[in-house]
Amino acid sequence: MKTLICIPAHNEEDNIAEIIRACQKYGEVLVIDDGSTDNTFEIALQTALVIHNPPGSQYGDGFIQGCEWALYKNGIQVVFMNAGGSHFPEDIPRLLKGLEGNDMVIGSRILRHSVCRQPLIRRPLTYLATRFLGLLVGEKRVDYSSFRAFNYWAMVVAYDLAKSLPKETRLFNPLLTYKLYKSGLKIKQAPISYRAINNQLHLEKFIQVAWILLKYMIRSKRLNIGSNR
Repeated sequence: MKTLICIPAHNEEDNIAEIIRACQKYGEVLVIDDGSTDNTFEIALQTALVIHNPPGSQYGDGFIQGCEWALYKNGIQVVFMNAGGSHFPEDIPRLLKGLEGNDMVIGSRILRHSVCRQPLIRRPLTYLATRFLGLLVGEKRVDYSSFRAFNYWAMVVAYDLAKSLPKETRLFNPLLTYKLYKSGLKIKQAPISYRAINNQLHLEKFIQVAWILLKYMIRSKRLNIGSNR
């Protein structure tokens, strides 16, 4: 089965050529340039398919653009990964292997055989965030990593859900993960290697996401109660 590897990128001129070369071993590469102000677009265009979004575009915009491109390629598998070096292309085969019998695979930083290189100061927040998300969807812990593989049907579902979500990266990824679990897709987590590329905690984003997720859950329960009357 053919594979499309989508790489949303913003100002990644130092990394994008190497990421493209490494990913091309595993499928066709599509770079979605989210309004870069450096030479990301020009460098990517030399070796890959490229979509150029206007300045101010965010990760969610790039995700939607990648899905729209994939919609015209029936029967493919779709992988999304970061361009900044936090994800490793050599993990792509493990995610694709996980699609056997599943609709979607999340490249997880939190499983037993995962390798997660992040500052100690960030680890408690990662634990809380993945534990909280797991609690909401009925799992022990769920990573909201943006390194993901979809079969074609799951990609269509993700595309439909993504259009209504806030597009900023640290809001978009956990909210989309929650909605995908609630959509009834068969989802698996697979261990990956991960390297943090900044030391920011983003505690305010965690609180914001937690509040939005709780509202989603409460609203969903109300709708279910109403439908049973």
